[in-house]
Amino acid sequence: MLEKPKSPRANWLFWWRTAPNEIDWLAAHYDGLTLTQSPKGQSVLLILFSLAMTAFVALFAGFDPEVLIMAVLMLALGVFIYFGHRWAMIGAMLIWTLEKGVTLFTNPRFAVTSILFWCIFMHAFWQAFRVEQRRRRAKIGAEAFD
Repeated sequence: MLEKPKSPRANWLFWWRTAPNEIDWLAAHYDGLTLTQSPKGQSVLLILFSLAMTAFVALFAGFDPEVLIMAVLMLALGVFIYFGHRWAMIGAMLIWTLEKGVTLFTNPRFAVTSILFWCIFMHAFWQAFRVEQRRRRAKIGAEAFD
C-alpha cells in the first residue's frame, strides 16, 4: 500500500493549502494511485456525486433546463479531468465557483452548505491541477536534458 504524506485535516476547508511534498508524492506515484487516492479521481467522483444529487433534486423539485446544461457541462469536464487536462480543472473551478456564487445570491438559506461544498470541490480540483502542473514541469525538465 502506498503511504501518502500526512497533511493537516483542515486542508479540505483551506483548499489552496497543499503541501509541496504531498504534491510531489502524488505526482511521483501518479500511475499507481486508485480513483479514490488520486486528486483527479476524487474530482471525478465529486462531480458524479454532484450529478447524482442534482438528478435526485430534479426528480422531486421539478426539471430546469439550465440544470441539465450545467450537468452535461460538468460531466464533460469530469471526463477531461480524468484524462489529466489542466484546462478542464480550471474550467471546473470557474464553473463550480459561478454556480455556488449564484446559489449564494439566489438562495441565501443554503449559504453554509454552498460554501462547504465549494471548499471541498475546490480542494480536489486545485490539488488535481497542482499534480498535473508538477507532472508537466517534470516532463519538460526531463525533455530539456535529452
